[in-house]
Amino acid sequence: MTRQRPDRRRFLALGLAATGGRMLATGPRAGCASEESNADKSGVQPKPLPRGIDLEKWKRIKGKPYARGAFGEMPGVCRLPGPLAKRNWPDRSKYKGAKKVPGMCQLCSSVCGIMGYVKAGRVIKIEGNPNDPNSRGHLCARGQAGLNHLYHPERLLYPMKRVGARGEGKWKRIGWEEALDEIATKLKAVRESGRPEEFAFHQGRQRSKDALKRFLDAFGTSTQLSHRALCSGNRRAANLTYLWESDWDLNDVENSKYILNFGSNAFEAHQGHVPFAMRIQNGRFQNGAKLVTFDVRLSNTAGASDEWFAPFPGTDGAVALAMSHVILDEKLHDEAFLNEWTNVTVDELREQLTAYTPDWAAGVSGVPAADIRRIAIEFAQAAPACTTMCNRGSSAHLNGYYNDRAIGLLNAVVGSVGRKGGWCWSPWGGLDPV
Repeated sequence: MTRQRPDRRRFLALGLAATGGRMLATGPRAGCASEESNADKSGVQPKPLPRGIDLEKWKRIKGKPYARGAFGEMPGVCRLPGPLAKRNWPDRSKYKGAKKVPGMCQLCSSVCGIMGYVKAGRVIKIEGNPNDPNSRGHLCARGQAGLNHLYHPERLLYPMKRVGARGEGKWKRIGWEEALDEIATKLKAVRESGRPEEFAFHQGRQRSKDALKRFLDAFGTSTQLSHRALCSGNRRAANLTYLWESDWDLNDVENSKYILNFGSNAFEAHQGHVPFAMRIQNGRFQNGAKLVTFDVRLSNTAGASDEWFAPFPGTDGAVALAMSHVILDEKLHDEAFLNEWTNVTVDELREQLTAYTPDWAAGVSGVPAADIRRIAIEFAQAAPACTTMCNRGSSAHLNGYYNDRAIGLLNAVVGSVGRKGGWCWSPWGGLDPV
């Protein structure tokens, strides 16, 4: 029999003591558990714990149950375990008499269709709307948890004004009229100073574009800030350069034969999220598409891809440029598309890409040159039903704008732009109206 180390025996003894002897230790000594259990029933006192084991120390750091305060129960939220153990779960009559109200989820830019269950004037559940042609009845965890935006006890329901020093965390409640008057007074002073550009409007996600534009135009400033500087600024700027619109590309992955992914973890988080992930898998398992991922880490998307390569961070563009070099060199490009829809000739493009060989890209990225060449040929041979896709992994760098431009160029070289199974975009996108 294998002998256990003293430190392992002490660890198991602590675990048994902390659980009141109800758990059985696993390992070579597990077969002795029944004998020890009988000894406990016979009234024999357990042996004292080894020196150095302090159960009181562990009890002191034991967590306390969550307190709900005076808010009461939150509809649609499971009761907590312990003294609030679930009863009659799931409640068969919970949704009886509830009214279904369709709407749109605003918790990310996918804007999936949702269905809210309203009972006694309160929303008690949110789920996907099966009539939404995009999300097709599916909804991610964030959307399912949308009730928290309505009923979370820490939701702000009125203006708060700081009364202490900045960062001190001291606030007092004020009325809406007082808050609006104070803001208006300060804005008026900035405008009358003759320097209206010193006023900047900052928000989270841009959801009121037209109203915001009219307000900023009337004030005399165009300084609008949002989360995009840390989110998708490089990505959108690259699209703007190519397509003259700053929205996200809509890769027709469901009808594609080859999907080239640079730094996108679409199976966990991506623009379009659940609807886009569904379309990727439909393209793969119903249309035979191949998914090749370049990502510095083995994400869930990388792990589920047909092939995964780990380039050095920020070098995605080097791989993409080398692939364009190969496609032109092998004469697999779409010359008609390049001549009609781009502002360069094939010869000019070939000259521009001369130095960006697979060997050069291998030295920059760490991806083998032979794989770069092979994948480039496979991608071009699948055209026009082939597309690239990318996200933060390629764009969230100082050179992210150029990475994404190099990646987007691949679609133009093979002529998959705007084609079925290719690299598409929304004709209703356009620039933010600022």
